[in-house]
Amino acid sequence: MKKLQHFKDYYLKTTLIVIVIISALLYILFHSFHNNDSHALRVVIFDNQCSQQEIAQIQKDAGEALRQAGIQDSLVIENNYSSSSSSDLDRFYVLAANKAVDAVIADNDTFQMLAGQGYFTSLDSLDSSSLIYAAGYKDSDQITFEDNETGKGETQPYGIRFGSSVLSFVASSPNETAFQIFNQTLTENDKYAE
Repeated sequence: MKKLQHFKDYYLKTTLIVIVIISALLYILFHSFHNNDSHALRVVIFDNQCSQQEIAQIQKDAGEALRQAGIQDSLVIENNYSSSSSSDLDRFYVLAANKAVDAVIADNDTFQMLAGQGYFTSLDSLDSSSLIYAAGYKDSDQITFEDNETGKGETQPYGIRFGSSVLSFVASSPNETAFQIFNQTLTENDKYAE
């Protein structure tokens, strides 16, 4: 009985604090390495290129096409990005760096800017007359952090026109198959052409 009382008096508080700290660290580590944001495709739309009705229709059509292809994860479309907002651009840059965004729908100016910064993959494998070309990022060992090499790289088809917008595939995305299905849904469907 004296040992239990001695433990309570001198060690219980410290032991509980250590257990709480270790539990909190394990929780943080687990959730930082296990991203529960399961999606087949995340699309970022800049500058309200699509109305809410168009987004709902795209979500319905593309979601159905993804399910028919056996892709059951969700399609996420975010329409609250502005190319004139540095915080929105920073949010996009973080998503791209974390492989958490797959496609971008933007106007031509925003498309040219992001392509010039190296955020898009060339779509030269697509056989389409709707491909949009842009100068990419000049990727060279001689470029320093201070250099501004935006849009001075090779001109390639980084986007595909649909309506008055440009659809692009983000270079860091692991969801190429889902993007191809999404692209087909948009570009081969007359209701999205303007």
